[in-house]
Amino acid sequence: MGGIIQNVKVMLDKRGNQMAFVTVEDFSGSLELIVFSDCYEKTKALIRVDGIVLASGRISTREGQAAKLIVSDLLPLDRLSDFFDCRLVLNVDRKELGRISEWWSLLEANRGTKEVIVLTRNNGEELQIRPRQLRVRLDGQFVDTLKELLGDSNAYLAPAGGV
Repeated sequence: MGGIIQNVKVMLDKRGNQMAFVTVEDFSGSLELIVFSDCYEKTKALIRVDGIVLASGRISTREGQAAKLIVSDLLPLDRLSDFFDCRLVLNVDRKELGRISEWWSLLEANRGTKEVIVLTRNNGEELQIRPRQLRVRLDGQFVDTLKELLGDSNAYLAPAGGV
């Protein structure tokens, strides 16, 4: 489950260790996360209102109660490329290719190790341009800047091997 933290309630467990009940919201709704003490100690710096996280774990369902996620791992959503093999995908309208120097210089300034794929269309056919000489460093601010320049849905991260 990935989303924005809306509420955090820190309390002590039966052994006197800190744990948290965290409400995370995405476009489809909200879910309560239960972060037990062992996981909480490792991830408490990420657990703050308005933080953006990706939580994994197992779903707990009890009769008459909403489902909850028992968290086993919590990652900062804006740094997923640090944890997973990702590539940068830029979906660029053919008319926008004329503005290539605006966003190409941004790519050049953020050189790193991650692959860049530029998607465009020519006569109804999708083209994938993979500049071999250009690799970038993926951080949240860099990707956000590209989204502002190209549009939210036109700059995104994809798993390596897929677009």
